[in-house]
Amino acid sequence: MTGTISLSKGVLIMKKHRHVLMYILAIVSMALSNGKYLYAPAAFVFPLLFLMSFKKETFKKSSLMLVLGLAIGNAISFHGMLPDVGMKYLHALPFLAGALMAPAFIAQMYAFKKSKSYSMVLILPSLYTLMDFLNSKFNPFGGFGLLGYSQHNF
Repeated sequence: MTGTISLSKGVLIMKKHRHVLMYILAIVSMALSNGKYLYAPAAFVFPLLFLMSFKKETFKKSSLMLVLGLAIGNAISFHGMLPDVGMKYLHALPFLAGALMAPAFIAQMYAFKKSKSYSMVLILPSLYTLMDFLNSKFNPFGGFGLLGYSQHNF
């Protein structure tokens, strides 16, 4: 009987904190999606996990946590990959690049809260593609860090 009670308590705790688990899995899958690891399916999974983990949170809290999660995931993914050119704080560039991807996710979350139209699912892929395109044009390292490179053998 006590085993059943503790199991049901565990299930309740798991349901209550499911968004935290999804958030952690989103960061891990983002770290695996590009950079050192290039595990191609993770590139498809991490955006969904990020969006699902903030479904019931306030817009301000979810935006802040999203910026932080994307920055951490990207920093883990590209840790130690940038060339040593003697520039101070160059190691913080992946963290900043991850944070700069957040507006696409924030726009998607905002669109989902304001409309239930099916066409809203195109906002994130369109804006993420635009961000990658701008990254390829203005990045001094060229196309370094583009998500499309994670799909080369997939």
